[in-house]
This record gives sequence, C-alpha cells and structure tokens, in this order.
Amino acid sequence: MISRHAKEHLGCDAVVLLLDELILRFTAFIGDEARINGEIQKIAKLVESSHSHRPAPIISLVPRQRDLRDLVGLGGGTEGISQTISYWDGRFGHIKLADANLTEVVRHRLIRPRDTAAAAEIDAAFERMRNTRAEVRDTLLDSGGGADTSTWEDFRNLYPFSPALLHVMVDLSAALQRQRSALKLLLQLLVNHRATLPVGQMVPLGAVFDVLIEGESRPFKDQLSAEYTKISTFYRNRVRPWLLDKHRLTGADTAGLDVRSPFRRDDLLVKTLLLSALTPNVPALKDLTAGRAIALNQGIVKARRTGQDVAAVTQFFKDMAAQFGEVRVGAQSANPTISLNLLRVDTESLMRSAYPAANDPALRHLFKRLLWEELGLDEGAGRTTVVWRGTQRTVEIAFGNVRSPEDMDREDFQPLVANAVRVVVDYPFDEGDHNPTEDRRRVQTLRQEFTEPVAGLVWLPTFLSPNRIEDARRILMMEYLLQPGIVEEKAPDWSSDDRREARAQLDNQRNQLTNQIRSLLRGAYGLVEATPNSGDYGAQADPHIEPLPSSLSIPLEAGSQFPAALERVTFKLLDHLYPEHPDLSSPTGRAAVRRSELSTVLAAVEAAKADKLNRYEPPKTDLGVLRRVANPLHIATVTEVFVLRDDWVRRIDRYASIDQATTTDVNVGKLKEWIRTREDGQGLPEDVVDLIVQVYAVQSDRAWIRGGKRYTGATFGQLAGDIVLRRQELPSEEDFDRANERAERIFGLTRQPLRSARAVQRLAEQLKERARRLQSGTEHLVGQLTRHARVLGLDDDAPRLRTARACDELLGRMGGLADDTELVTALGRADLPGEAGVYKMAMTGAGNLAGDLDAAQWKLLGALEPLAGEGGERGRRAAGILAGLRSVARRDEGAQRLATALDKANNEAVTLLVHNPPPPPPVTPPVHPPKGGRDGEPAVHPPLTPDNAWARVDSHDDVATTVAKLRRDLGIPEGRAIQITIREAE
Repeated sequence: MISRHAKEHLGCDAVVLLLDELILRFTAFIGDEARINGEIQKIAKLVESSHSHRPAPIISLVPRQRDLRDLVGLGGGTEGISQTISYWDGRFGHIKLADANLTEVVRHRLIRPRDTAAAAEIDAAFERMRNTRAEVRDTLLDSGGGADTSTWEDFRNLYPFSPALLHVMVDLSAALQRQRSALKLLLQLLVNHRATLPVGQMVPLGAVFDVLIEGESRPFKDQLSAEYTKISTFYRNRVRPWLLDKHRLTGADTAGLDVRSPFRRDDLLVKTLLLSALTPNVPALKDLTAGRAIALNQGIVKARRTGQDVAAVTQFFKDMAAQFGEVRVGAQSANPTISLNLLRVDTESLMRSAYPAANDPALRHLFKRLLWEELGLDEGAGRTTVVWRGTQRTVEIAFGNVRSPEDMDREDFQPLVANAVRVVVDYPFDEGDHNPTEDRRRVQTLRQEFTEPVAGLVWLPTFLSPNRIEDARRILMMEYLLQPGIVEEKAPDWSSDDRREARAQLDNQRNQLTNQIRSLLRGAYGLVEATPNSGDYGAQADPHIEPLPSSLSIPLEAGSQFPAALERVTFKLLDHLYPEHPDLSSPTGRAAVRRSELSTVLAAVEAAKADKLNRYEPPKTDLGVLRRVANPLHIATVTEVFVLRDDWVRRIDRYASIDQATTTDVNVGKLKEWIRTREDGQGLPEDVVDLIVQVYAVQSDRAWIRGGKRYTGATFGQLAGDIVLRRQELPSEEDFDRANERAERIFGLTRQPLRSARAVQRLAEQLKERARRLQSGTEHLVGQLTRHARVLGLDDDAPRLRTARACDELLGRMGGLADDTELVTALGRADLPGEAGVYKMAMTGAGNLAGDLDAAQWKLLGALEPLAGEGGERGRRAAGILAGLRSVARRDEGAQRLATALDKANNEAVTLLVHNPPPPPPVTPPVHPPKGGRDGEPAVHPPLTPDNAWARVDSHDDVATTVAKLRRDLGIPEGRAIQITIREAE
C-alpha cells in the first residue's frame, strides 16, 4: 500500500524509512507479550511480504539496536522476544560504519562553512596553522592514530578539530552511553566555544574533558566508568580547587573565559593529562610530554623564545606534582614526560598522622638546609671563602631571626675571625604578624650601637606565603613518613603493594615540593622578582641587603645564583671597608695569592738587596707573580727587571722614630699595627703583612730576636708579636764571602746568596749548630793526641796536632759567640792555612778517631820504645814499628788514616813481644828439691799462659788439632769460647 501510494500518487521512485529507537518503542508495553509479538512480526514486512510487487522499493535503515534485556533485564518474556528479534535480524543486510567515517559525518553535519567567504577565511587560518613548528603539526596530525584520518586533506576537513582530538573521541565512543555519542560531544564542543574560539584557534584537546564532566555523572559504561569516576573525582575535589586558589578565582569567574586566559590554559593542560590517563592507547596521548601537551592545545600557551613555552608548562606540572603526588614529572630536563597515577590508598590520612613532625624548629632547619644547598655549602657549615682582589677571605654565615635579640644577640652580627666578613641570613617567615620591616629596624638600631665599622651585612628575605609555608611543613611530614618503618607503623592494615605505592607517591610529591620551595627561595631572597599576586609570597622586603656600615647600599643582581650573589655582596662590602686595598688578582681573578708566590717575591727582594743598584733580573717564569704582587704592594717596580723600592722602609722607620725612643729594636707586633693603620694596609691578610715585615727586615738589615735569643723560625704564619727586629751590623764583604765559602766547603752548608742580616743570621745559626755537634769530637781528639804525643812522636809543629787544635779552637769560639756578625766574622778571619778539605775531614772524623785512639793498646806500644833502645834484631823491629806509626800520626788525616796505622802497629807489637819472646836465661839447678816434689819425682813447671802461648800453623797442618792442643796447654775447657788472632807468618 505504501509503495503503491508513493509511486502512483506521489510520484516517488523509492521510499526510505529511517527507523531509530525501534526497540525502545517496545518498553511502553513490555508487560503485554501478545502485543509485543504482533509488533515484532511487523518487522518482517520491512523485508518480506505476501505481495512481492512493489512499485516503489522500500528501503529501511534501522540503526543497530540495543538488546531489550539491557533495558528491562531477563524475565517477563524478554528472552523469547530477544530470540525472535535475533531471528529476523538475519534477514537484514548490514552496513558497517568505520571509525574513519566520523570525519565525513563531522564535516557534513557539524563544520560546514556558512558561505564562500567564510570558507576562504578558514582556509587561510588552516594554512597559517600549517606553518607552525614541525613537532606541533605532527602531534596534531597524529599520524600514528589512524591511517584514514592522518592526511592533510582530512585535517583540513576536520578543522578546527584536529585528527588527534578525533582519535580521542573514537577511542571513547565505544564506551560512551548511548545518549553521549561522539558526534554529540563534538557538537557540544562547538557550542561551548562559539563565543570564545576565534578563527585560527583550534579546539583544544583538553576541552574534550569539559563536555564529559559537564554532562551526566556516568558518561561511560563498562570498566571505563570506574576509571572515569576516579579521574573526575580527583579533578573536582582536589585539582580544580587548587587551580581556583592559584589564580584567585571562584567557580563563577571561570564561565566564559577565553581558552588563552591563564586559568583556562592551566585547566586545559590538566584535562589533557586526565585524558591521557583515560585513553592511554591514543598515540598522541601515549607518553605525554610537556611539548606535546602544548601542541594538542595549540595556541593556548604563548612564548617569545623557542622552548620558553615548554619550560613554562614543565614548571606548571612540577608545581602540580608538588601538590599532588599522583602527578609524575619525568627526569628529562628539556621536555619531560607527564603522567597520572591514581592510587587506591589515601596518603592524606598518613600525612595527618605526621603533623607533629612539622614543628617550627624543624621548619627552620629545613629552610637552612635548603638555603645552604643553594649556597653550595655543606650542611652545618658556618663559613665559606671568597677570593677578593687576589686574597682569600673568610665569609661567616649565620642563620637566625634578625628581629629577635633572644635569637640573635649583638655579638652574632660581628665577625669572629680577623679580616672575615659576617653575613646574617634571616628566615623567610616569622610567627604571628611580624614582617621584614621589624628586621630592618633591628639592623638600624645595631648601626647606632656599633662605634666602629662592622664587616657584616644582613640578608633580609621576602616572606613566603602561608600556603607555601604549609607546603614546607608537608615536606617535613613526608620526610618523616619516608623514614624506614614509619609507613608500616602508621598503616598496619595496608598491603605491601599499597605501602610501596604510598612511599613512591610521597617521595615523588616530596621531591616536587622541595624543588618548588627551592625555586621560591630565589624570589624570597631577591635573586628573581617575587610577584606579589602570585600567591607564593607574603610580606615584602626591599632592599634585601642591609649592610651594617652606614652610607652603603648593596643591590642584588637579578637572575644570579646564590653563590654568585653571596660573592658579589661580599665584594661590595669589602670594597667599602678597604677601598685602598691593593689588587693582587690573578689573570683569571679566581685564584688567591699563595705562600709560595709570596716566597718568590721575598727571594727576589733578597736578590735585589745584594745588588748595589737594588736590581734583579728574575726568570721569565717568575715575572707574572712579581708583577702581580710586588707592584701593587709598592715593594718593587717590575717590568722585565725587578727594581727594589724603599717605600715600606721609609714608612716604618718614620713610624718607629715617632712611636719609640730608639729604633735599634722594632717589635713585630707594633710593626704590624703600623702597617694596618695605613689606608693601603687596612684589611691585608696576615700572610701579606708577614711579607711586608720580612721585606723590611731584609732591606733594613735587621736580625730576628725572640726572648733575647736568635729566632730562626721567621716565615709566613710564624711572626708572633713578641719577636724583635734588631738592627744588625753586617760583616765586611770580604769576611762574609770567606765565611760563606768555608761554611760550604768545611761544614757542608748551603752558600748564602747575598750579604744581609737574614743571611748572616741564618748562616750563624747553622754554624752554631754544627759547632755544637762537632766540638766534643775535636776536644776529645786533642786530648788523646796530647796524652799519647810521646808514643806518637807529636810536637807542636806536627800538622795533625796543629790542625786538631785549630779546629777545636774554631769550634769552641763559634759556639761561644752570641752575636751573629761576630760569629761569621770569626769564621772568615780564622787562621786556617790549609785546604778546606783537611779541616772538614779533621772535624767530621774527630770523634771516631778519638775513639780509636782511646781503644789502642798503649802499654804494648809503650813497651816498644825501651826495646828499640836495646839494639839487636828485636830492637830494630821495634824501632821500625814506632817510626811507621809516628810518620802517619804527624800527617793530617787526609794523607793516611791514623786508625789504620794504629791497628797495624798494635798487631806488629803483639807479634814481636808475644809471639817472639826473648830466649829464657839459663836456669841453675836448686840445691834442694823443688817445692812440693818428692824424692825420685820430676819438678812441676808452671803451665802455659796467654802471654807465652802461640802456635804456627803451616798450610799442611790441621788447624783443629792445633787449637785442641792449645786448649789443653792453657787449661781451657771445650765448652768455653776462645779468641784467635791470625797474622801472616814471617
């Protein structure tokens, strides 16, 4: 009937039936099974009929119907109805619409241009978008998200939607409730942005979350519904309030905001992150980075320089991660990944249990630790060093509440070490209603209390806002919870996985919050601008640096880091305190002058002093150091030649003549005071002052005296105030040169390069030490030679005795002289006609030779002299032994060693007197029997003794047999040790 009517009366060639919500019609009479069966049978007529002829074909389009059981559940006849519908379903042909067809549907139904002019304007905007950075275009195109929607032509057909946004909608569409189709959501996006989205601005991807959350509470079905519930709850209850507070807005204020407004920008970035957690399989959202989040919301983040937008968005997500441990920011510095990890556990309940750990003392310690890390100091360090004008300076750093005398008294603002600088750093917060103005008033009061300029300054910070202070307390709570065993104690009923995830979340949030507070410290202490309306800062402090010396202002350099800022303010303070301080800086300006370099200058001064013109040509390697130090200190004028100046000698002598009655002795302590009273001497380090003192001693020919005695420890760091510089009369040039030469050749001392008080004192001290060490030997030797002079054949003219006496006399005199010049002169004028080697050997070997003389067998040698007078062979041999010994004894030790001659003479005397005794006189027989004998028995002769017992052993004799015989003859038991003397047989 319909077909015939359409053809005959209406002139239609075909009839198209669009039957939507067909199954939903049955819900109106779900209890009437008979009627439902009748209605279902009518479906067959759409495909089959008893009359096959139809003048106008009937084409029925029935969208895929939901199962009736999804609406009313099983029972009530729905099972049979469902089977009947499934039976007839097979009679219908199926047309499957792919996800890619959504592009055409959107193009024809949602985004047709109004007219040709509108189309041209949209084309121009699209071309401008194509000229953006390649990474932005690739992200929006999302070529990995679907081949059919990844061409530029498809992109143009979707504009102002992006293929990436469409892929998200396709991924969500399968799980959306029927009434929340992707097409409806896209339409809603256009409606929402009809008044705020200008031509050329694409629909931000984050806006997709807007149309999801603005509708019904459960836009999804199946498993995605639970995920969405967690994500939307996280956004509504925690993130959105944080964003509103951050931008100081209310919910009503956000209505109608442009997508490029600060709040909408941050809000859309957050929603992009939430969508990445909801649709992790979309390539554009997989492993989301800060750069990709910007590209997917193209146009909402502005930047003047390349990379500035990525840095800003990275910082935003770091701030967010500091507030919410669920947000994770990757470790990459340039373009980190951003992810969301929603846990089942409630870490906030743990945080509440840890609140006692966030007390005020712990908070102060936290800020000190963070600030010390920014300054590059070790935790607990109270000082650091800087190099100012080539000198190393100590910077003492104190951290405390400046306004409170109970926390910091007057002495805490003064340096503890001489020439140091004191920097007092205030807390970036305070209790109650106190503010930095009170801290500044305390500094002003201190300026009036100090009568002398104080080398100190106070660093006043802008206070952090109460919210940021609470963030710092949260860091303390998290640090407490992250200690071993604390989570287990606070959450005993949690599983091990929950505890592990909770620790990971706390650690992530702690790190992000710490980094956030660390970055805020730069603004608090004036290194970057602290924006008052940012919500991060409270009471302002300007200026931040309050020097204790009056009439001094030290501004901070914007953009600098903490170590550089500390160095700069320290330099400004030192410049003010010591404006005339010489500049000893190295070419790089980073190295302080070293003691070795000061020693090089002092050596050059000594060398120049030795020259009649006070000139010295140093090695080229030393010129840089000499110019760097000697020129600015007015010690010398250094070009290619070092020319000594007398500035300091004249200045100090003038001070001495005014300050004391005589200038013979100058006290080192006084001398240092005089140096530091000069403008160019104020603030000089101790080593530099020591250099000037030593230069003065060299140029004015003064000796070092301490406690009335010579002081030889005069060097850097060893010049105590009780030392005296005494004017020293120097030996003559001739005497000094001769003494210097003899000191080198006789005593083995290093030659002094120049004639000066310092050199004379050094030489005298070394000579005195050698004399003290050698004199006992020479004195002993002279005594031994004198005692045995008859046997040795020595008289006053004997060279050996004369040399020994000269050495002993010289050493004794040197040891007894207290005046250095007299001592050196004595050595130079000493009567030493022989070569230096003779006296050196005589002195150094005197002790050993005296010992050898003392150990010699003088009785045996003395017996040779009367034997030599008896004549005969034995007398002749005795005379020869004495003649050889006396010949060596008269000559100096260098000719022949006396100890060797003594050994030889001793051995020869033993041979002569013991081994070759004179023949015994004839024995007259006694008239009576020998004492102790009996008739008929032989007389008993005395046994052999060591004096007449010896044996000759030829090469063929057995030594052991001979020794055994001697033991028997001498009555020496076998177990006793014996001594054998061997010499060559005559």
